Amino acid sequence: MSNFGWFSGGVASWFTSWGMNALIFSWLVVGVLEAEPRWVGLAQSSTMLPSLALLLLGGATADRFDPRRLLITLHAVGTIPVLLLAGVVSSGSLSLALLLG
Repeated sequence: MSNFGWFSGGVASWFTSWGMNALIFSWLVVGVLEAEPRWVGLAQSSTMLPSLALLLLGGATADRFDPRRLLITLHAVGTIPVLLLAGVVSSGSLSLALLLG
């Protein structure tokens, strides 16, 4: 596979997961929890806090380690919160505090 193919695949997987995250998160807050509008805005803005907090640390880490291995590891570790959230939703114990955490 050419370098452009790997690049395109990486970009596609990033934006697909980002879009699904935004859609599913909003649906959980509005559709499942039926939160008030003020909580919806707070919940959506809280999704940016990890990016702000970890931006510099992530940049420094990316400069020091093999990008391919780092991305593979981070994508694999990133599935853990999704699986935990799926378990919480399926058990019916989802709350706004838990979702924000």
